[in-house]
Amino acid sequence: MTDETGPIAGLLTQVAHQDREAFGGLYRAVSARLYGVALRILGNRAEAELTLQDVFTRMWVHPAWFDPDHERGIDFLIGLTRDCAIDRRRARPDRAGPAGPEASFMKHEEEMRVTPCMQKLDGACSAALRSGYLGGLSYAELAAVTGKPEAEMRSFLHGCLSSLKDCVGAAQMHGVVPPDDDGSEDGLFAAEFVLGSLDHDARREAERRLANPAETRFRAHVSTWRARFSPLNASYVAVSAPDLTTQIEAWIFGTPARVQQTNLKRLGMAIAGGVAAVILVAAVTVIAVRDMTPAPRIYAATLDAEGQPLVFAAAWDSSSRKLEVLHTAGAKADPGKAYNLWLLGMDGKASPLLVLREEETVTLVSRIPEGAQLGVTQEATGNQPSEPSGPMLVKGQVVRL
Repeated sequence: MTDETGPIAGLLTQVAHQDREAFGGLYRAVSARLYGVALRILGNRAEAELTLQDVFTRMWVHPAWFDPDHERGIDFLIGLTRDCAIDRRRARPDRAGPAGPEASFMKHEEEMRVTPCMQKLDGACSAALRSGYLGGLSYAELAAVTGKPEAEMRSFLHGCLSSLKDCVGAAQMHGVVPPDDDGSEDGLFAAEFVLGSLDHDARREAERRLANPAETRFRAHVSTWRARFSPLNASYVAVSAPDLTTQIEAWIFGTPARVQQTNLKRLGMAIAGGVAAVILVAAVTVIAVRDMTPAPRIYAATLDAEGQPLVFAAAWDSSSRKLEVLHTAGAKADPGKAYNLWLLGMDGKASPLLVLREEETVTLVSRIPEGAQLGVTQEATGNQPSEPSGPMLVKGQVVRL
């Protein structure tokens, strides 16, 4: 199977073998296209940059996610970018849609490519599927766009998805063969996931299943639906992306020594016991973003526990967006393991932030909410799990200095 847009599949295969030169080449080849996807869904440059970095970090950490026998390279990358952007969109506190000057990069309905199958569908179905897929809209957002009652939106879209399934032939799916139970409940769940209409919790469930090597049938359903929607990918416009390779490589391969000049060291005496880790809201991976905040503020927290010698300190500067985490006391992680930092939600759920690779870890994040609670666990190296494998060793709350 080959890519119409270039040897993307070949570069992805090289990246799977930990080829850093291919990793840089892949960024140069596809960053503008993927940045355009993220900007179309999020309508915000800062969030689109975060998404782009998240995509390339996930690619390096989870190279086995790409299967060249079942998906074109460019379609896989667009699908991964959509997943990251939709997750970020769902995590917004106000669930706000694209707004501001960045929204000018979004394609309007009349400019969107209408594929042969979309032309055959009922007009309302075609518009809903295009808006949902290209914009990453939830059921509630689609109801607002179409004027249909939210209670009826899901059943309406199920009918539209069924019509699309009947319309798209093997030739349009680039050789992808649907699983035998294509019309099953799992197949429909995969279709909703690819379309982007699921809420945050349902998306998390789908992503957990995709990350499970035993869920081969569900992964086949997702690949099938990505292939069915892939003709719409041509409607995403490439937008010149900033060069984020330094930030991405610093996160994956280690922070350069010149970045290790930290506020954390300067703030070492600011809080008794040190300052501890702070967190970025609604992210699965802590990644870099340009400074977008005019007034600098420092937030900090201490992660410790009574009777526990382990202590972490961290600080976040709203001007530079730099997050600094320091292992101030206690033993190093056990052999074959690393300390992982988590955001602890009000509902008790933990969202992964970053792997603490060294005594001091520095990265950039977009926003740190005052009052957020953080925790640290020990996890196996070489993997950033979506859920903690054990209890929080230490916790701390973020405060403004």
